[in-house]
Amino acid sequence: MKSFSFRELVLRRYRIKSELENFLSHESIKRAINDYHARRPPRPCGLTVHSAVGCPLRCNYCYIQDMGFDFIQARPYALRGVELAYALISNKYFIPGLEGTYLPFGSISEPFLSNVIDRTLEYMTHISRYLGNPMQFSTKMFLSEAIVRRLKSIDAPISPLITIVATRTSKILEPNAPPVSRRLESIRVLRAHGFYPILFLRPLIPGVSLEEIEEVIEVSKEAGAIGVVVGNLRVTQTILSRLKRAGFNLSELLKVIPRTLKEGQQLSIAYSLKDEVLRLAKEKGLIALKSACCANALNIFLSKGVRVPCANVCYVEKVFCTNCPVECEKHIPDIELEDVSYGIRNLFKINNFSINITKRYIEIYLPSKSLRNRLRAKGHLLRMLSTLYRRKIILKVGGSCCRTPVEFITDITYK
Repeated sequence: MKSFSFRELVLRRYRIKSELENFLSHESIKRAINDYHARRPPRPCGLTVHSAVGCPLRCNYCYIQDMGFDFIQARPYALRGVELAYALISNKYFIPGLEGTYLPFGSISEPFLSNVIDRTLEYMTHISRYLGNPMQFSTKMFLSEAIVRRLKSIDAPISPLITIVATRTSKILEPNAPPVSRRLESIRVLRAHGFYPILFLRPLIPGVSLEEIEEVIEVSKEAGAIGVVVGNLRVTQTILSRLKRAGFNLSELLKVIPRTLKEGQQLSIAYSLKDEVLRLAKEKGLIALKSACCANALNIFLSKGVRVPCANVCYVEKVFCTNCPVECEKHIPDIELEDVSYGIRNLFKINNFSINITKRYIEIYLPSKSLRNRLRAKGHLLRMLSTLYRRKIILKVGGSCCRTPVEFITDITYK
């Protein structure tokens, strides 16, 4: 993989912003840079794109109500597609391009509700046209031939995640969502049009039996899913109350929840069956993944034929890496020490440091704990550099520190 240097990042950001500014009005630019997409740091799965806010499906395990979003309706997001592209390129944590920040859809709404589809596809089209970043969506909706053809017309890689967490208990857990049979049909349509659909077995819910989960895996594989992402359940008091009212058996879930769960607290539940489910998926012929970011890396490889290591660099410490066909660790790019040094100086406005680059790590040696703490406080920028160079960054005190002054880049997005 060719490295994507810090200098290239700055130049690419400048070119894209200049191109968009040629036809955006002052009002549109102001609206974009004041939007949350222009400020929010990425999560491990990427920088979530909101084509709508709120969701009427009201799944009983859903956490968005605890985040302040409603279950009444989905309201299409206010920005136009070109404004969203400008908001993203104005985000100092965002890296444009195929090797850049992943852009997942579906975190606080359902991106393929009837009144949201056009906004979702508008955003994807403009992301592809101006930014070129890998995209991903998670959905429970039925995707028709017409919708999938529109998705296929978008050039940037799109990773489809189809959410199915149960079969027999799905009507208890997701009473307002389309039936599992329709979601399986979405998998068939996507695969028939050359996509690589992934079963999104998230959340994995204690109380849904292993036999039922095995059935989910089998029918998804039969429909055309090529892999599965197995993810944890987020639990709150509100979610527990909803599940209880719906008649879901909470006995298994209560065994793994601490008695101290407070009102408003979100707790990620690590289910003991997770490794067994991953093993079962592999036995059934699916590529088993622990994280949605890995599904994005896999999709780039399958759809574009290039191995770009996962942007979340989860292959470094192997916590989420399942050794999928991308073989991330074998394709970590070579990087230039001078470029890394240049990036650190200009992001953090420091001169007194030294660097050691290994295959998997960038070690930054600093002269004092106070300076190390100052950089730690800017952890989102460190994670952006980690994605850029596809290495985990470690801050250390000591070593022979550089004192060579350098002219700082004046790009306002890094001030």
